[in-house]
Amino acid sequence: KVPRVGEAITVLIGRRQLPVNSTISARSLLRAIAPALGAGAGERAALDAELRRAFGASAVALTDSGTSALTMALRSTTPAGGIVALPAYACVDVAAAALFASLRVMLYDVDPNTLSPDLDSVARVLDRGASTVVVAHLYGYPADVPAVRALADARGAAVVEDAAQGAWGSLSGTRLGAI
Repeated sequence: KVPRVGEAITVLIGRRQLPVNSTISARSLLRAIAPALGAGAGERAALDAELRRAFGASAVALTDSGTSALTMALRSTTPAGGIVALPAYACVDVAAAALFASLRVMLYDVDPNTLSPDLDSVARVLDRGASTVVVAHLYGYPADVPAVRALADARGAAVVEDAAQGAWGSLSGTRLGAI
């Protein structure tokens, strides 16, 4: 069941916003670049294994940001210069990823009650030539990825699931990001 906007959801509390101006110590900088210099390989391997297990993935790519990850996914699923369908209401980083991947964009509507893709709108953009559809879980509400996948599969299109706003959530027992 896709929750409606306003239904109770679990909210993670305890975030801390870093100050706008923060000095970075030499030690902190060294710790940040150490993995690039070959240190921490064991930790990376452990993280890779844990993510593969948690998401049922055969491979994992660790990136510097969700936007970079989405750009990589779009480049791997959409022909160069192709068309990607994006939700008309989403984080600006979703559109930025399409721009960075040098793709053309078509927008589809989202249902205002669930924030899930409006399936009629998705069908229209697929019929107009979109070869990839990005489905974003907005504000922690799971989107109906299986319904979008059915539409895309029927037309030979790919689906990219953006779970940045739904980290560790689930839909029908499947972890968001693994659908």
